[in-house]
Amino acid sequence: MKNILKNLIAPAGSFLHQLTVSFIIGITTLILVASVVTSWLASNRTESDLIRQGHQITENLARQSTLALLYREGENAKDAARGALAFPDVQNVYIYDTAFQLILHEGKNFEKQIIYFSPLMNSSALILDKKTHWRFRAPVYSQIDPDNEFVVKGGNADPELLGYVDVVLSKDTLVNTTTSIFVVNSIIFFSLAAVLLLVLRFMAKRITQPLNKLSTTMYNAESSVENAYADEDGPQEAKVIAHAFNQMIRAINERDRELKNQNITLEKRVKDRTMELAEARDRAIEASKTKSRFLANMSHELRTPLNAIIGYSELLMEDAIDKNNESSYSDLNKVHNAGVHLLSLINNILDLSKIEAGKIDLYLEAFAVSTMIADVQSVIEPLARKNNNSFQIDCPESIGSMCSDETKIRQSLLNLISNACKFTKNGEVSLVVRPHKLGRHEGISFRVSDQGIGMTENQVNNLFREFTQADSSTTREYGGTGLGLAISKHFCEMMGGYIRVESVKGEGSVFTMFLPRVATIEGATPAKEDDQKPDADEKTEDKTPMSASGEIQ
Repeated sequence: MKNILKNLIAPAGSFLHQLTVSFIIGITTLILVASVVTSWLASNRTESDLIRQGHQITENLARQSTLALLYREGENAKDAARGALAFPDVQNVYIYDTAFQLILHEGKNFEKQIIYFSPLMNSSALILDKKTHWRFRAPVYSQIDPDNEFVVKGGNADPELLGYVDVVLSKDTLVNTTTSIFVVNSIIFFSLAAVLLLVLRFMAKRITQPLNKLSTTMYNAESSVENAYADEDGPQEAKVIAHAFNQMIRAINERDRELKNQNITLEKRVKDRTMELAEARDRAIEASKTKSRFLANMSHELRTPLNAIIGYSELLMEDAIDKNNESSYSDLNKVHNAGVHLLSLINNILDLSKIEAGKIDLYLEAFAVSTMIADVQSVIEPLARKNNNSFQIDCPESIGSMCSDETKIRQSLLNLISNACKFTKNGEVSLVVRPHKLGRHEGISFRVSDQGIGMTENQVNNLFREFTQADSSTTREYGGTGLGLAISKHFCEMMGGYIRVESVKGEGSVFTMFLPRVATIEGATPAKEDDQKPDADEKTEDKTPMSASGEIQ
């Protein structure tokens, strides 16, 4: 029903069609409601009259049945019963004694069911109301009025209950009357509605004809607005719309003339600005290349003396241990840790400069995921103990292998887990590794969760920007350059994956790294045996150093 109404009163239909359909629906609804209401009122009135008639017939029959019940002779009431049956719609008459034993029955159908109900004295009652008939009952007393010539046995002046009279009245008249009224009313209303609809359609056509002309003019204006002016005639509202449309067409024509003149000037300006932007772009690219070269050169130059400092500090620390010189060992350990930390920052800057210069390649190799996770665990556990954290790993042996850049995956995991350990104190840091569907390809998810300080939504949105941390207080308290997560994100995207972050301030964070099981990134270089041997300048970068305190590169 809803779809039918939607199709009849479709927004895309014509105005005249929608008006006509609306009139038809409204008038039809009005006719049906009026017919039903009038029929219902007439039915109620007819029903009341028939019920009142049933009470009168029952009470009259009760007065005429006194003799028959006194002598328990049904023959004495046959004439009275047949007289009651002569009334319209009276179907059956029953006379019972006080024990509801049947004395007399007259009528078409005999109902064996006996209803044990005694009405009040001098009144009848409706004891049954069914779909097809009513049943009335009146008590019969030995003396009902003072002029009755019968006197009760024993001379008692009080009336004595002798029995009951039932009258069954059909509802056929009620049904026929209601149906007739509904049909007649419907015919009258529909006839009037047809006349009214013709008048309304004629008036609606007069109103909508100027609108149809205006819509045709507007449609033609889609192809060309020149001379697309509408006739300002018809009803007042149509004139106002046509006048406004003509004003709009004039404004559009004037605007088009101005646009044509401005386009000539704009094209010249765009050409000049494009040349300026191209020159600025070239200068920016050259500046970025210069910056990347400077960062790479600076990082390489700084790493050489730093590696020497770290190496000599380790030798001196071993010498201090051999000589049991604890004070010297403590100072040397601080120097060693500071050198390792500085080397980690320099390596991050070098990685970022390589990424920006597009000089980082992927070296694909097959490796066991569980073996790589075990390597990560050995590096992370000392760092976790530094802040009194427990480090849990959930990696099933059946996780299988990957064909990807193991070094970059390990570095990304170390960045994520070391951050979790750094920002968590006296808590738990966990790594969960599971198979994961990455689009149409098989993948693996690495889920790192902590119970640290957490982040706000705004801090999460800025998390992967270079040289960005949650806020300045984080840098002061925990240190770092804010490059680790940015580099990890670049590595994941290079391998066809991504990183997702979930965090609640004060409750902790969850970093999930999704990677394909087989990296098929364009430009990736399959790993060879020689590729696994880094040159002397990159050994410190590939082999993650760890200090005695657990700090990692």
